[in-house]
Amino acid sequence: MCTDNWYTSVDLVKQLVCARRSMHFVGTVKVNKKGLDKQCMFSRAGTGKKERGAMQCSRLRMNNASHDYLYQTAWMDSKPVHMLSTFQPNYSVCQRGFRTSQGAFAKINVPRPTVIGAYN
Repeated sequence: MCTDNWYTSVDLVKQLVCARRSMHFVGTVKVNKKGLDKQCMFSRAGTGKKERGAMQCSRLRMNNASHDYLYQTAWMDSKPVHMLSTFQPNYSVCQRGFRTSQGAFAKINVPRPTVIGAYN
């Protein structure tokens, strides 16, 4: 199941996975949702802004009785992207285009978590 940041929450994922519905989940999440690991958040600007392609991930246990985990991923593209998923993110590579200072169009390879590709 995929959802956007309007619907994604830790409680929703727990309901889908822990209720033995056998569903996997991936979705973008707003940074102000409760239950998220605040250490795994990227800032939009200022001194905390990360380089494009930076990724950080944390693993949250769904409940004490099971081995189900929820993965929270922060990835910096042109803006920070925050995701929740039930499968572990790994690095992959994607191509991103940009304009050079001379006005020409160029492409670069940017590290990207696999959950971003699954969501897209």
